Amino acid sequence: MNIVDRGEWKILAHFAAGSRVGAMLANVHPGSGGRVICDLVSCDGATVIYEVALYTAVQVWRGQAQVAPTTGVVSCSRWDIAEAPAWLVTYAEAFLRSEWRAHARDPAAPWANRIARWRAGGGQAG
Repeated sequence: MNIVDRGEWKILAHFAAGSRVGAMLANVHPGSGGRVICDLVSCDGATVIYEVALYTAVQVWRGQAQVAPTTGVVSCSRWDIAEAPAWLVTYAEAFLRSEWRAHARDPAAPWANRIARWRAGGGQAG
């Protein structure tokens, strides 16, 4: 499957042109709530780095998160965290801590290349 990045839309090449289903699946902005996407950048033993994108229906915040492999502490940088919804940041940190716990149980297992989750949000409509 080929994926072509066009800003906030990802076009899946295997869907026919004009396919409504393909367009609905490819839109990363949720209709409501929030979406968290974390892509692994590096893991060198001392730190694990993920590029993070937080999506609502109308906005996106991008940044980077570091996970300390020994303690599971998650720290975010390279974005204005004050502008992102607190509930969405909390979920992103929880997803990364969950990945850390899975890795702590089986240190030989690789870190997830991508973590993608949707949540309804803290009473938010998007």
